[in-house]
Amino acid sequence: MKYPNFYENLPEANMRLKSTIVMYAGEPVFIWCITDHKGDGKFRVYFSSPQDVGKCPHIQPLQTVPHDHPQLGPLMDTYIQNSPITIQRKQMVSKHFNEFRPFPLGMMNINGGAHYVARRPNRPKVEQGLQANMLEQTTLSAGAKLKTPNGVAVFSPEFRDCIVGDYPTPKECLQGLKEDNVNESVAFHRNFALVRGPIDTLFLGYKDSVVGVLPRNDFSTLRLGRHFKHVKEAANELRLFTTVE
Repeated sequence: MKYPNFYENLPEANMRLKSTIVMYAGEPVFIWCITDHKGDGKFRVYFSSPQDVGKCPHIQPLQTVPHDHPQLGPLMDTYIQNSPITIQRKQMVSKHFNEFRPFPLGMMNINGGAHYVARRPNRPKVEQGLQANMLEQTTLSAGAKLKTPNGVAVFSPEFRDCIVGDYPTPKECLQGLKEDNVNESVAFHRNFALVRGPIDTLFLGYKDSVVGVLPRNDFSTLRLGRHFKHVKEAANELRLFTTVE
């Protein structure tokens, strides 16, 4: 059954989306609250850039009344006019929310390295939007896999770049790893990264694993490990390597 506000009622909408990250017009946004106060039967969603959450973690009306209080909407409308951050209000049925569908994740460049971010297999089932506790993060390294225990920095600009697929070019990544010793790895694609190894060797990371070596430290040849032959098709689709062995 299709509901006029996508969800059956306001409590369900808040349960599914409040304090989560969703997409709006191709950009990730953080939902502060949802209200039903205009008398037209249409829910309103209040959201901001996730990066702004750290600048203003507490929204005054949300500290004053419960999220289902009938006065929350009018209080939010007054608050956002002079808010320290930009908070938008849009109808829940806006096509720009894309029906709150899941969105792709992948590589994130942060803290001097590439990290593969994925949804946990046993994540919570209540919320439809994204929260940090639903994610796991693997550091791309020429050594053993390292799962980050402290969660993913979902309010960082780097996480936004991951969601929208904003990466440096392969050439920029290659040049950067050759010229400095700051980064241990760097992603150039949602699923691929270059990884620095010992004795000035370079490897290719695919999702959460190092899968091959660049024997000439350039894009002329990629030599995949014997357990990663299944990556050959995806690597060829990059149209980056002259030869994939």
